[in-house]
Amino acid sequence: CCYSMMASFFKAALTFGTVTSFILQETASSFPTTTPSLIPTAASTLPPSNDTAFLVECSGSAILWQGDTIESTNPKGFYLTHNAGKLQFFQGEVGNSSSILRWQSTGYTYDGNELENTFTSIQEDHNIVVYTTDVGGYLWSSQSSSPTEQGCFLVWSISRERLELYAYTRNDPGNEVWNSDQDWVPVNAELSSIDQKLRSLASLISATLSIIGSGLLIGIVVSRWIKDKRLLDTRDRLLLGMSFLDFLASVAHAFAATPIPEDSFGIIGAKGNTATCAAQGFFIQVGFGVPLYNAMICIYYLLIIRYKKKESFL
Repeated sequence: CCYSMMASFFKAALTFGTVTSFILQETASSFPTTTPSLIPTAASTLPPSNDTAFLVECSGSAILWQGDTIESTNPKGFYLTHNAGKLQFFQGEVGNSSSILRWQSTGYTYDGNELENTFTSIQEDHNIVVYTTDVGGYLWSSQSSSPTEQGCFLVWSISRERLELYAYTRNDPGNEVWNSDQDWVPVNAELSSIDQKLRSLASLISATLSIIGSGLLIGIVVSRWIKDKRLLDTRDRLLLGMSFLDFLASVAHAFAATPIPEDSFGIIGAKGNTATCAAQGFFIQVGFGVPLYNAMICIYYLLIIRYKKKESFL
């Protein structure tokens, strides 16, 4: 019984970070399916021109593939480009090696290699996202979704030296929803592929041992009930309930990252979908009933041993 409990807590600690990090992640919008043209902006929607270099307005999804560039207007001398999984902003002329890199998105490296099949999308929900088609998922996101707005435009603030994304409506010519001073941390950015594989392996081993322990306890209690042909006493009912919940949670932990949606970039072994991820999360939460049963067993033995209570009292 004690072994089964220890194994349960061990595997929970190992996999809790991977599962919850995905569930709590603020996901970006789905892959854009079309490539609309960039739409020139109306002057009334621009922020003050003496402080900003206008880049692009988007009322649909503007897409930058590898090597694509957007040059600034009013004033000129700035440009935005997509390169090797990163969105980069330069001051200077396009193609000039002396151009100064003023900002770039945090490129997500996977197994130490930059992905090549990537693109940037300035989406109609006003979220800037760098996607990858290699493994499915996104490398970076501005997390600036504001779907109730009507359009957006991206500018470089000369005085503040940062990119700024504005959303606008008929009644509001510009509402800042993101700027490049804000950081974004990818899922599992601190874990290498080896770290994730070791975590999944440790979870599988401890969950398997816990399944065996809980299964043996269930078998012992049920066989005793079948043999004696009588109702289970309080101790056996508590053991059976605890072992059953632990068995379900252990099975969920044994799958490790497999039930997580396969388009979750940065999670090794993800092959599921939203339904399988929710199912795993449900059964893992069921496992939190195990400590409650264990507490009841402690109270049971306290009453039996210390206070000499009879089964009829319990």
